[in-house]
Amino acid sequence: MDASILNPFISSMSQAIFMFSGFSIKKQKVELLTNFLNRDTSVHVFLGVTGDLYGTVLLSADRKNSLLIASMMVGKSLEDFDDVSASALQELLNITSGNAITQLTETGIKADISPPAFLTGKQLNLRVSFPLVSILLNAGEVEFYLNLSLKRKI
Repeated sequence: MDASILNPFISSMSQAIFMFSGFSIKKQKVELLTNFLNRDTSVHVFLGVTGDLYGTVLLSADRKNSLLIASMMVGKSLEDFDDVSASALQELLNITSGNAITQLTETGIKADISPPAFLTGKQLNLRVSFPLVSILLNAGEVEFYLNLSLKRKI
């Protein structure tokens, strides 16, 4: 995947996390995967991208880190997954992807995003049509993955 597509998603995630938590994100590791086999993550939020750019954006973390992210988003400690915590994580990915798509529109790439979906479970096996870039990010003590399986129409 071209860095000109990848970088707007990373910078948008960084801006969103900083806005809600005051933490800057750091890239820990970047991997290119042919399919997404569940690691130590059990909480996933994903959305689709259509248009000049198409594919899937997936935010994944373990339960503890997911609750920490959701708590940052709502400004109070959340102890369990409910509508509030799920909505907070969905909104983070929605904000991130919406801002990234806006940046890409300025370069001539027109795309839309679908509403985000929230999944929990330890045995997620997501097969994608083209390689997935998996980026392990760190914000303070919180670790999570931003996974992008996106392709530009030719």
